[in-house]
Amino acid sequence: PCPVVVSIHDLAFKSHPEWFSPRDRFVLSVGVWLGVKVGARLITISEYSLREIGRFYNAGRDRVAVIPLAAAAEFKPGQPTGQQSAVLSKYGIIRPYILAVGNLQPRKNLCRLVEAFAQLKKEGIGRLLVIAGKAKWQESVLLKTIAEHGLKTDVVLTGYVADDDLPRLYSGADLFVYPSLLEGFGLPVVEAMACGVPVVAARASSIPEVAEGAAVLVDGEDVRQIADGMRRVLTNGALAVELRRKGIERVAVMSWEKVARQTYDVYKAVLASR
Repeated sequence: PCPVVVSIHDLAFKSHPEWFSPRDRFVLSVGVWLGVKVGARLITISEYSLREIGRFYNAGRDRVAVIPLAAAAEFKPGQPTGQQSAVLSKYGIIRPYILAVGNLQPRKNLCRLVEAFAQLKKEGIGRLLVIAGKAKWQESVLLKTIAEHGLKTDVVLTGYVADDDLPRLYSGADLFVYPSLLEGFGLPVVEAMACGVPVVAARASSIPEVAEGAAVLVDGEDVRQIADGMRRVLTNGALAVELRRKGIERVAVMSWEKVARQTYDVYKAVLASR
């Protein structure tokens, strides 16, 4: 039989099944179990996910290759002004704004972000909060949180954002916040850094290894810490400049060319061994 290489991004459905619909849990459980069983080699995207694969499926580094992701070339500072204005107008966004990117589901921790944003609004920090992502499992909880804090006019939910629009959306933001409680990698962190946007992110799962000192990290389960991290960046120009510099330096060592080359090497080695 032809050898199989299987990619596994994360195992959140195993560690936090409550974040997934019954259907998604079933599909993921069967699919990943089968992939681990038949895969000659496995590919994952972070050291964190490697540890999780070892924990749940007893597969170690001898069988699993870690190949981190990268931002596409379109994610870069200095997006054309006219194009950026058109994108912001398309989604009903007025600058200045704070940006979050992620599907509207519990693991993205967006309810705590809204609560932290509500604290900043009470302090007079004038920004919109823009949340870009399509509705998923239990999105109604987020809508309820926004309503409870009286933020319907201060929070913009864009829904799905086209790939071509995302770089302009990132680049227009004063701050990118990623409070997700579990990520196999956390690609939006890298995309925001590539666009020269300072980042506040949760100190959870793979995010610290991806950010590698180029973001303000907070306890994603602590609303006060999320608010404090956002406040620090928004009120400290020197810190924002430093984060932009560190972020661009961090993503400079990442590329899809490297991802492709490392992935090719895994497939080549598997074929050679057969």
